[in-house]
Amino acid sequence: MASNLVHLVLERDGHDQPWGFRLQGGADVGLPLSVQRVLVGTPSEGTFFKGDVIQKVSYTDTKGLSHQQAADLFNNAGNQIHVYVKRSQAKDKTKPSTPTPKFNFAMPKGFR
Repeated sequence: MASNLVHLVLERDGHDQPWGFRLQGGADVGLPLSVQRVLVGTPSEGTFFKGDVIQKVSYTDTKGLSHQQAADLFNNAGNQIHVYVKRSQAKDKTKPSTPTPKFNFAMPKGFR
């Protein structure tokens, strides 16, 4: 499955407002940094998606960063942060999706 590198910009109203996502992974646990969960009604909603692999935070490469170091980058950011993520094309919500056709059929008489 191919993936895209996507540049995202998150903005929040103030430093006391959380970004609204759950970070997982890090060099210290041997897993890539990725988005585990996105909370509804937060700056991350509609921007981050579950499974996004975080490549850069504020132009800092995340390769080799521990979980805490990456979390600190987000926590110490101002009210706007630039993030680069790898997103699978299957999950790329920026592309228009083809609507699923709706089939409406009735069972013929005698088939019940």
